[in-house]
Amino acid sequence: MSRLSTGSTDTQSSEDSQNPRQSQSYLSHMVTPGYRRLQRQIIAKRPSMVRLDPRLRVTSKNRDVPTLHFGLAFNKAQIMEFAKRHDLLDPDDKGDSPDDEACRFGTAIFDAQEYFRVHHRIQVFIERPILPEHGYMFALYSNHSRRKLALVKPAEKRVLDIIRAELGLGEQRALWYWDAQHGPRYRSGIPEFDL
Repeated sequence: MSRLSTGSTDTQSSEDSQNPRQSQSYLSHMVTPGYRRLQRQIIAKRPSMVRLDPRLRVTSKNRDVPTLHFGLAFNKAQIMEFAKRHDLLDPDDKGDSPDDEACRFGTAIFDAQEYFRVHHRIQVFIERPILPEHGYMFALYSNHSRRKLALVKPAEKRVLDIIRAELGLGEQRALWYWDAQHGPRYRSGIPEFDL
């Protein structure tokens, strides 16, 4: 089983820390030191993976497994830059409040998904991975939808290359990410992955 470390566990990007107004999101009052500590514990127990652990594969005998998504994670700065570059945001909407900014961010994500569908004819799903520095990801499929949605390798590589290029992700490797719904109370039945 191959795994990659999630790296930084800091919940703010360096760009956000340079702009105090941006670092204050509408959820920032909920992010306490205890929450961050719990988040780090979850990330340590449920790391992203290069190859899906065989115990997490959906089979006819093993359907009740946690959900993991395969794809590329992105952060707010990356998706907002993409949206600006493709004129997907209303120039009059400046995001004057944290709620407005959160709405612009959400709109940019959905507009990017639609852009990929229309301009590149590719289907991606918006998912929330367990990863602090990347709030969202574009998934090609999950371990539950893999048999139905997986692409042959050349096509999969093409789709991933398009997403990387459009979002400025460089050589980011596509990984299997745990779905954010599997929080601290979730029990996978595999002690290695449970808190």
